[in-house]
Amino acid sequence: MAKKGRVAKKRKNGGQTMTRSEINSRNEAMAAQRRDLAIDTAHENRPANTKKTYKKAQGEWVSFCEKYEFEDGDFVNADKLIWFTQEVVLTRRVKQKNRKQKKDAQQRAEDVDLVAEDRAVVEATVESYRRGVLGPDEAEEEEAEEGNPVKHSTAEVWVSAVIDLYNVQIAKGRHSYPHPRGFAVRSALKDVQSKAWKRIRELHEDRAANTILDAYTPQDLQNFVRHCWTAGTRANVDSYMRTLLDFLVGHYFLVRGELRRVAELADMFVMHLPTESTSQECWCWILVFDNGKTNSSGKKQYLGALRNRDFRICPIGALAMYLFTRFHVKKEAWPNLRSPKDWDRIKLLRGGSDREHELNDKTHRTWVRDVMNAVGISSSKSTHAGRKTGAQQAEILGVPESEVSGRPKLIGFSVAVDANPTFRSEGQASGTMTP
Repeated sequence: MAKKGRVAKKRKNGGQTMTRSEINSRNEAMAAQRRDLAIDTAHENRPANTKKTYKKAQGEWVSFCEKYEFEDGDFVNADKLIWFTQEVVLTRRVKQKNRKQKKDAQQRAEDVDLVAEDRAVVEATVESYRRGVLGPDEAEEEEAEEGNPVKHSTAEVWVSAVIDLYNVQIAKGRHSYPHPRGFAVRSALKDVQSKAWKRIRELHEDRAANTILDAYTPQDLQNFVRHCWTAGTRANVDSYMRTLLDFLVGHYFLVRGELRRVAELADMFVMHLPTESTSQECWCWILVFDNGKTNSSGKKQYLGALRNRDFRICPIGALAMYLFTRFHVKKEAWPNLRSPKDWDRIKLLRGGSDREHELNDKTHRTWVRDVMNAVGISSSKSTHAGRKTGAQQAEILGVPESEVSGRPKLIGFSVAVDANPTFRSEGQASGTMTP
């Protein structure tokens, strides 16, 4: 019997003889390759904003470690993390940019397709960024020697980015340090949170921001719709109809702006509800979502709405008018429905000349904010305004809180054809519809 540590036998592999140590080395290398591939895939599937924020914070961590020349390099441990938190994260100062936002390649491409009237609207609203008219969530932050201290939520994101780097290092077996988010780090973040009351008063921040007052009224919604109908010309009517549909979908479906931008024509269908109305046929417009910020696993989620008794704020009516504007008024080519590959990439909200390319997020915010400013809606949110206000108005109408907060299970919220306001979720007896 061979002694421990010596080669016990040899095996053949492709005509060549391999020792046990060579086999073990090969297997370890292949396992490490598969592990790294899984880690890279997990990072790739993250939302774009998360990747952008984590990249910046992790870059600052590496610079911090290089500055002090730690013997273990950029390895993450508890002592270094609290040092980084106190010296780098909590000392940062941010301010709103007071210059024009730089446009990325996609937005420049979309701007080429804008006619003179359309471009004037966009440029006027972008100029309001420079003047500081827009809400705080729309203006990007930049580092500055003088400015406001970071908020608790920002500090949490930076610490989470470093913790993510720690998790990758542990997964790759680079070190065996214990988890760094210990008592000291939690205490530092708790201190930032406890000082929020004092900071708000010292900086005279708007106390209505992110409260129940930071919303719009039903009359504001009516005014938003009216402006979209009356402000457009034949040249830019499609952009106003797109903004109208987008805003109503956000209000009734309670979905993020990202999900509205990536929604495609193939993701929607109608379902007949024969017992919903006694006076006329009732159809439910349903959107299927299988990807998003909180759903990266491909799980099918359904959201829908019925016709509204008030035709002015009906999401189905807005959808009909937007599609009519696109394919009849603007003469967009009707898709070839013979094969899914010829039409299943067409976006619901078209952006630019390529109808398979999603609407740029900056263009999206610009159009919504422009109409909000025009009708006097003052809110710190723009593309996300409907998620908050829609939920508040649902609660006012008597919708149970459990159905509003359980958004992943939502089927829809709207006003039925000839019934009281209704709300539906999976497995709940709020009518006859169960997906």
